[in-house]
Amino acid sequence: MSGWVRYLELTAKAKTGFSPTLLILLGVAAALGLAATVLLIVTVFIFCSEQFGPLRTGIGMTLTFLVLCLGCVFAAIRARRKTMEEAQAATAARSTRAMFDTSVLSLGLEIGRTIGWRRLVPIVAVALIAAGVAKEWARRSAPKDADEA
Repeated sequence: MSGWVRYLELTAKAKTGFSPTLLILLGVAAALGLAATVLLIVTVFIFCSEQFGPLRTGIGMTLTFLVLCLGCVFAAIRARRKTMEEAQAATAARSTRAMFDTSVLSLGLEIGRTIGWRRLVPIVAVALIAAGVAKEWARRSAPKDADEA
């Protein structure tokens, strides 16, 4: 059962890109964005009360926090894309390995013994051809945006 849970987890990651890293970086970006807003308000207050001295310091701090916030947002976007790519690669690798899993192979051997190898070989050949044709049709009918993303 854990195989299915892992598959669902990878599928969800491939579609959403959610990861703990993304959550932490978005939280830091939100905190830094809030800090930048507060500092901007303080800077406007200082500008209105005093013409020069503390103004440059306030603007410098505000710009520093804004740069840090933008850096976190870009890092979060990159982490999301990386998580999606890793999950898609793991899902693809898992789907190719599933055919050669020992439980699948032992089940195939048991079916072969029950039905008989002479009857089973043509059935398997037709099934493989049908699966290949279905995969090709599915790939051709998929929208181009799904392939590029």
